[in-house]
Amino acid sequence: MNELLNKTLRPVARLISALTLPLRRYGVFVAVITLAGIVPVTLNICVNHLMLRKIFMLDVCQALAVAYLLGWICVAARRRWVPVALASVVILASLAASMFVVMAGRPLSTETLMLVVQTDAREAQSFMHQFVTPGRIISAVGLLLLMTAAVWWVWRSAMRAEEPKRGHCQFVAGGVLLCMVAVGAVRLADFCRMFRLDGLSGFEEWYSQQSPVAPGLYRLEEYRNGDLLTNMLFVWWGLHLNTEELPQWEKTQREVLASHISRSAEADSVNVVVIIGESFIKRHSNIYGYPLVTNPRLTAERDSGRLAVFTNYISPANFTAASLRNLLDLNDLARGESWASGAYFPLVAARGGWRVHLYDNQVTVPKFLVDVQLAAVMRNPMLDGVCYEWVTDSLDRYDGDFEARVNREHPFDGSVGNLDIYHLYGQHFDPADRYPAGGAHDRWTADSLPYDRPWFTPAKRQVVAEYDNATLYNDSVVGAIIDRYRDTPAVVIYFSDHGEEMFDASDCNVRNEPSGDLRGWLERQFEIPFFIWASDSYRAMRPARWAGVLDAVDRPGMLDNVGQAVLGLCGMDSVRYYRPDRDILSPAYRPADRVTLGRRVNYDSLVAPRSPHKSHK
Repeated sequence: MNELLNKTLRPVARLISALTLPLRRYGVFVAVITLAGIVPVTLNICVNHLMLRKIFMLDVCQALAVAYLLGWICVAARRRWVPVALASVVILASLAASMFVVMAGRPLSTETLMLVVQTDAREAQSFMHQFVTPGRIISAVGLLLLMTAAVWWVWRSAMRAEEPKRGHCQFVAGGVLLCMVAVGAVRLADFCRMFRLDGLSGFEEWYSQQSPVAPGLYRLEEYRNGDLLTNMLFVWWGLHLNTEELPQWEKTQREVLASHISRSAEADSVNVVVIIGESFIKRHSNIYGYPLVTNPRLTAERDSGRLAVFTNYISPANFTAASLRNLLDLNDLARGESWASGAYFPLVAARGGWRVHLYDNQVTVPKFLVDVQLAAVMRNPMLDGVCYEWVTDSLDRYDGDFEARVNREHPFDGSVGNLDIYHLYGQHFDPADRYPAGGAHDRWTADSLPYDRPWFTPAKRQVVAEYDNATLYNDSVVGAIIDRYRDTPAVVIYFSDHGEEMFDASDCNVRNEPSGDLRGWLERQFEIPFFIWASDSYRAMRPARWAGVLDAVDRPGMLDNVGQAVLGLCGMDSVRYYRPDRDILSPAYRPADRVTLGRRVNYDSLVAPRSPHKSHK
């Protein structure tokens, strides 16, 4: 029996021996490279007092896979200087990434590199004096040396063991390590997909989706906060793609600045307000048939005749950066126009005599935890002094606190001629963090939901209830903003940047990749609520425009052309940037095919209008 077992295991042992050659010959090298790869993510966990990341072991496996591949390079090279050179480069990179985590309190990101690129020498010197201290350097270097010493001790102990015991240990350890390398290789294969994606839009779509390797987490979180290799390559690739398209966008805006735009007569008589929501599932509004009254304020405005409810509006993307860039710029995706080629509509309005104010609770400068693509557009330095008359410079946890702070810091004086843009945090995941616990909007619990799903558990029902509470809270914030303009001739546009996933049609929450039910996936994540409110004085002053709004509520629309509707409401229909055939509120509107997912999916060919009540029966 023992002889048969030995004959069976002998080929396996030989295979493991062959595959573990880099581990046996360059064991210390592989260990050092692996440790260098996971030190930054370990520091991130410690510095930010995070619970152990669910995917930490995946980070370890991927770092080991990288080290294993580099070990084979050392085997093939047969030069002593090769492992020394490779280890030196990786260690220096790990030290740099580790020091940044210690100094800035967060991992290296594309945003931070953008700031470095845009920082002058004086700012850089100030940053170095403030953050690069001996204590912080010692902390980063010390942790790496300590972990390396520990691995060295374990390795030397194994080498000093008796020969039979050593052989068994190597057999078992080799098998375990190879399994870890295989897991890391699978993750690397998914990661390498980003180099084959179609430009910046494709990259952003890819990283905004749920990770197939770590379900429940975004690729953005997985790779931006992961091991050294994926973190640095992810950051570098995002920076590379950004630098390719941003200069074109800036060139377009310089052309706007150089063009003559006459003053809009509408700027002397009315206010136009744009409120950008976040992660609002259309079918979680009672206005669209949801069984819980999540929008009492907006419902009251609708019943009073002041609110027009649009029934067929979608977002071009299910993530914020791509959605906002395309809605803020006057490009048309159906006609193949890139966001970088579109004029920034707030800048066009400013050139037409409007006082543009940006009240943003997501993007500010300098902040590291924002999407660089969004910050690079909305807070681009070239807009300073020529676009915005007032911009918020800090963020609040809750949108209600943000709205109150705006009123304190920039009180509304009842004037006209204002184009005010609000960018809220809305119902962004995690919904429990979007409203104050224990307050008036903490209304529903797991037992409150009047409908069920096969996959519902008490915990999942609670998450849905928290999302509905966040929607109720958002309704109060939007209502408070409307109240600010109620006594002036004002028109307010409200929409969400995209939808969300909240266990509605599958056992999943948070935006993810399309499954077999592409139609249902598009409905939940791309359909958005879209409302236009008008004050009594505005409707009396502009009856024709309000009639045009009411006539348009059932037209198919997409956010990439919302800027055209804003320019129309601003009375800028004589400006060359305005296209009435793209303005959903214009009688000349000609809807085009609505395309999503980087123009790969024709929404209208897949999704026909449905009753809003059907999803909750």
